[in-house]
Amino acid sequence: MERRDYTLEDAAEALQYLNDSDRELWISMGGALKNEFGDAGFDAWDTWSSRYDKYDAKVVKNTWKGLKTYGREKTATLGSLVYLAKQAGWVPREMTDQEQERLRIEAEKRRVKAAERAKLQAAHDAKLAAAVAKLCQQLFTEHNVKPVGRSSYIANKKVNAFGVGFAKLAMFAEVNTDTCDTRLLIGNTECGSALTEANNRDKDTDPRSFRYLSGDAVIVPLRDINGVIHNLQVIYKTGKKTFFKGGRKSGLMHGIGFDLTADDIPETLLVAEGYSTAASLHMATGYPAVMAIDSGNLPTVAKALRERYPDTLLVFCADNDTETEGNPGVTKAKQAAAEVGGVVLVPEFLEAA
Repeated sequence: MERRDYTLEDAAEALQYLNDSDRELWISMGGALKNEFGDAGFDAWDTWSSRYDKYDAKVVKNTWKGLKTYGREKTATLGSLVYLAKQAGWVPREMTDQEQERLRIEAEKRRVKAAERAKLQAAHDAKLAAAVAKLCQQLFTEHNVKPVGRSSYIANKKVNAFGVGFAKLAMFAEVNTDTCDTRLLIGNTECGSALTEANNRDKDTDPRSFRYLSGDAVIVPLRDINGVIHNLQVIYKTGKKTFFKGGRKSGLMHGIGFDLTADDIPETLLVAEGYSTAASLHMATGYPAVMAIDSGNLPTVAKALRERYPDTLLVFCADNDTETEGNPGVTKAKQAAAEVGGVVLVPEFLEAA
């Protein structure tokens, strides 16, 4: 079968045949458009996204900004979009040989420019992630974070604090995602004025992202398999969880009941998504546990753990997301276990008599 190229209008038409409510497919197709057409592809993705009954223009815009067009995080290609649309019934329009040749030349030029953009974006993102990692390391290990504190979230979840931190004084941490500059302020006076100014910014256009940390917030260090901090998860008393924008998340984790920086090799290791689940499992069983942040991060964390601990029994304690389409908690736990030779435990919820 002879390969052919397509216009942005062709891609937009093909999208209409795909399921806009499947989140993984939604992100994958956004990546396909961005990979091929750059930011010119946004309107087609946004139009397709708007069919979803929970459409949120701000979420769509912010997600598009975060789509990677390089490295392992690169999503799909235009070829994937075309293939899936054909499977769903899309029939591409007929083209003359002359038009196809013209599109081939245009596509080659597009892809050269896309490769250049991806190279520049990869360099910028690496610089930004390094700046965020340095800020998080300074905040957690050098400034005003104590290992013991009072937290409404910890108390409500009835778990203990394992390797997390609490702010002694108010802290205001800021990252400029354009320039990669960072800023850390400590104390109520400095933080108060900075917070007032930050809350009055246009969050859709201002590249500065900030986190305000007070004594009631739980600060969870997110480490790579070697124990190096690259990001922090901040859990507020309401249960809201945030990270430092521009920082690494993929493959990061938090150890509970064991130290990632130590040489100890656990016989059994429990792997869960969130902090409270992992902490509860450790407290109930005595086994060391790993918080993998969320279901999407489970397979990446699993591979890192298996490489470091080849003989350890990895037990993936899935979130049973019965109310979420596709049950991502169980689906990703099973995927992770299958890829590294682990086992899966799924909680069952019994109806009250």
